[in-house]
Amino acid sequence: MEAIRIKDESDHFSYDDRAGNVIEVRRIAKGDAWKESSCHHSLVFALEGSAEITVGHFDPKALRKGFLSFIRSGDQLCLFATSNIIFITVRTMTLTEINSCLNLREYAQKMHDGSAEADETNLSVIMPSIWHYLKGLYTAIADGIRSKGYFDAKIKELFMLMHNYYSRQELFRIFLPALSNDIAFSDAVKTSWYKYKTIDDLAAAMNFTPSSFYRHFQKTFGCTAQQWITEQKKILIYRDLTDNNTNFKELADKYWFSSVTSFYNWCVKTYGSTPGDMRKKLV
Repeated sequence: MEAIRIKDESDHFSYDDRAGNVIEVRRIAKGDAWKESSCHHSLVFALEGSAEITVGHFDPKALRKGFLSFIRSGDQLCLFATSNIIFITVRTMTLTEINSCLNLREYAQKMHDGSAEADETNLSVIMPSIWHYLKGLYTAIADGIRSKGYFDAKIKELFMLMHNYYSRQELFRIFLPALSNDIAFSDAVKTSWYKYKTIDDLAAAMNFTPSSFYRHFQKTFGCTAQQWITEQKKILIYRDLTDNNTNFKELADKYWFSSVTSFYNWCVKTYGSTPGDMRKKLV
């Protein structure tokens, strides 16, 4: 029994290639672009260089050394390097976890009553204490550390540092794009919607009746569930069509279309072109 316990602890601190998706150092050469759409919230910290950063359908902004940007789950991120850039991405954060940094009810109410407006690419200065944290994190990753236990601890440390070294107003500004009237509900939707064929299936998985789910969704997101999910699909399908060579049958299955034909028809209606024509334009 003791041997099993020791083995489990050892596994917790051993190399785990999947852990690299949680916290990642990335280098992008000048003139190159990097795109990502994640089902998790993330923070991007620019350590060197500069880039244009675009989130969703918002206008690009200049991200440069010493600044950070928060990206909410489900949003398409595009980063175009205007010089060689090095940045660290910290992912897998839920707003429930970020609650250690924010009084979310108070600030979500500010958004609800119209006293705050979301900007998907708010940029904030990296505080000196966070710089110190990032340098240690960069060194550990460069030395080959890929431990889930280590990364879990570093994410908790980041929350604590942000809680202590940023003002309430600045934290609100950083995380505003993801705030809602019901944090747990919105997080559950954003991290699981793509797993279900229909909205009713998603509602059942979250223990809602369809009617109560639709009402709750409208109140939380300010739009219908169908409208929101359609926007997410538009972003993700466009990315898959333009960024990889996945065949159309696989894409139709991935996004729960009944057939390749219905997938084609949806693309024509949504983008004004067939999937094949969209790919040809990029060749």
